[in-house]
Amino acid sequence: MPSPSISKKATVSGLSVNVWTTLLIVAVATAAFSSILTNEFVFDDFNSLVTNSTISSPPSIGKILSDAGTHTAKGSGFTYRPLRTLFFILQYQMFARNPVGYHAVSLILHIGVSLFLFYLLRNLFDIRTSFLVAVIFSCHPLQTEVLASVKSQDDLLAAVFGLMALLLYLKHPWIPKVKSVWFWCGLVFSCLAFLSKETSIVLPLIFILIGSRKNGIRKLIHSSHFRIFLTSLFILTACYLWLRSSAVTPPEGKVHWLLLTSLTYVPLYWKLIMWPSVLTVDYTFLAVINDISPAVVILLLLQITCVYVILISKRSAMQFGILWFYIWLLPSLNLTTKGFVVFAERFVYMALAGALLVLADLFFWLLSVLPEKWWQVSGICVTVIIIILLIGRSVLRSRDWKNNEVLFLSVLEHNPESEIFNNFLMTEQLKKTDSIPQENILSQTTEFVKVPESGNEKRQMVNHAIALINKGNYERAKLIYEQIIMSRYADTPDWFNYGMILINLKHYSKGEQALEVVLRKKPKYAPALRMLGRSAFETSNYRRATECFTNALASDSEHAPSWYYVILSSAYNGREDDARIWLEQAQENRIPLRSMLDENLDAWNRTGEVLKKMLQNYPY
Repeated sequence: MPSPSISKKATVSGLSVNVWTTLLIVAVATAAFSSILTNEFVFDDFNSLVTNSTISSPPSIGKILSDAGTHTAKGSGFTYRPLRTLFFILQYQMFARNPVGYHAVSLILHIGVSLFLFYLLRNLFDIRTSFLVAVIFSCHPLQTEVLASVKSQDDLLAAVFGLMALLLYLKHPWIPKVKSVWFWCGLVFSCLAFLSKETSIVLPLIFILIGSRKNGIRKLIHSSHFRIFLTSLFILTACYLWLRSSAVTPPEGKVHWLLLTSLTYVPLYWKLIMWPSVLTVDYTFLAVINDISPAVVILLLLQITCVYVILISKRSAMQFGILWFYIWLLPSLNLTTKGFVVFAERFVYMALAGALLVLADLFFWLLSVLPEKWWQVSGICVTVIIIILLIGRSVLRSRDWKNNEVLFLSVLEHNPESEIFNNFLMTEQLKKTDSIPQENILSQTTEFVKVPESGNEKRQMVNHAIALINKGNYERAKLIYEQIIMSRYADTPDWFNYGMILINLKHYSKGEQALEVVLRKKPKYAPALRMLGRSAFETSNYRRATECFTNALASDSEHAPSWYYVILSSAYNGREDDARIWLEQAQENRIPLRSMLDENLDAWNRTGEVLKKMLQNYPY
């Protein structure tokens, strides 16, 4: 890359300009995201912080570094965030379980990232480009998930320490010598970034990118100090990856398909960056791609073409920005086989700066076409309007993260058929009804027995029906759902709930008809298959029960009751050999059946002695 052309005027104005731009970035970020301070803990915050015993009763630092199971309450072993866990422990000593303090820390960290980004870009590009990128970065609605979800402090910590390492490099005319304290500080900050989140493993590439921008690629190659520093950083990265691999459970899935899938969906990030009108935490509709279709080829070729055009152009800011974007996005494209999520707004947190740099350079190039007396006024006006709109959208998006119920409802507004978030919402609403006296719920039922005339009215009826279900009053819940399914607002979850209510009331025929409506839309919907299996089992149709539970396990292999009933149904259907095979598979997969077996010993009296003996020896 060519060497930068720093604006002399901006450099001369020096401190005063930097102070004003700093204050503006702080003010804009605060205006956009200060509303998160009134939010509660949401979603994954509970698993990472609230219910994680590691935070309230911390083990040794060695245990946190070597055991990924300490980083979440579930102890899944897939998430390796030792520095975030240690940071949560520190915050817990100050705030306990008060979300205000944690949200304030997240906001401060984000403001710090925005300022560090500005100072970094200020050393590489002119002040107007650096300021525009940093100020939009600070208030962009895509950043809401990282700020509103406390568990995403791993992204913030990784960004803070990564940028500090990069700024230490730019603090000096060249990489300091090995004996210099700055050399080791750069490595320490890089190490802290790694331990915050694995996305930081791209730091060596970012150092090369910034070094080539600041000093030119030839000078970079011939610098012995830089080669020593970069070699040290690569060794440090390798050590971190070894430590992480020994601490986490390797995820399943073919990496090449995960990579292809994530690359294919990259244009969606660009759409959300340029037009963040519809944001959600539910991107489960983006399925893993298992073949190379024409659409996939077109999307990949489109990206390759755009990147190529930018790289051969003479727009140095665009070149830097597009490389920054893809480099920071690399770990989130499943290159580290770190997880199962194909797409998430938090993945683009640091990559956003590169995309904004491309768009800012394009914006100033378009303005240069205007007459000189117009372009400055037009540029300022358009910039102010964009920032105001982004702040407004971020404020609204932050309110979507108020609490779990509000968040899940915001998801269902855009995708009412979302299976996972309908289940989340029902669970959340059931929690709320636990403390409401039954007589209060029953006294309000009659006003809900009517066909809903709006989506909001239907949602209120669903909430009341769920409260009745939680109190075991299925008859009154049935009256409400009979009205709901007659409306044009009825969706798949409504039909499932209606079928579930009927099965609980032993209206098996009607219940199965309602569940068949669900399966026509979602043939592999495991809860509906399980409920059909239950209906068949209770009506002694063991052959069909076996078939339903088998199909349910094909969609959800971790559901222990499905394993229990597929074994029992097979035995009752006279297929004890199949039952023994199912039991052996359950044991291989460590399915927890022991408690259910002990609670229902009489149910197995009709089975053969061999199966009974296997059941007695079942370890899990």
